[in-house]
Amino acid sequence: MEEIDKNRLIKDYLTGVDLSGANLQGINLSWANLSNIDLQGANLTGANLNGVNLNKSNLNETYLIQVSLVGADIIEANLMGSDLTKSVLMGTNLSSANLSGVNLSKANLSGCNLSYTDLSWANLSYANLSNCNLNNAILQRSCLNKTKLGFAE
Repeated sequence: MEEIDKNRLIKDYLTGVDLSGANLQGINLSWANLSNIDLQGANLTGANLNGVNLNKSNLNETYLIQVSLVGADIIEANLMGSDLTKSVLMGTNLSSANLSGVNLSKANLSGCNLSYTDLSWANLSYANLSNCNLNNAILQRSCLNKTKLGFAE
């Protein structure tokens, strides 16, 4: 039987699919349309998600450690309680997303759109939020220890 290319399979066929709890460490999903997908509790540590569309997706308590999400669209997605430690999200659109309780320590979010995003109880220690749009973002009880906020709106 021919070996299945899991990267191609996911990119081509999984919009709206339930992958909750899946182990997808190191997978390359760059530029995939994964809107409305359920990745709750999945492990995507070290994945390449550059340019991916995760709009309105469920990433509640997902492991996204050292993930590359450069230029991704994650509008109105639920990332509550997820771990994005040391991830790169430069230029990512996270507007109206739920990031409450998320761990973004040492993450690079420079140039992100965080307008109307819920970042309450988020750990932003040592994160880079330079040039971010923070208009109407909720930062209540967030940890901003050593966070870079240069030129953020």
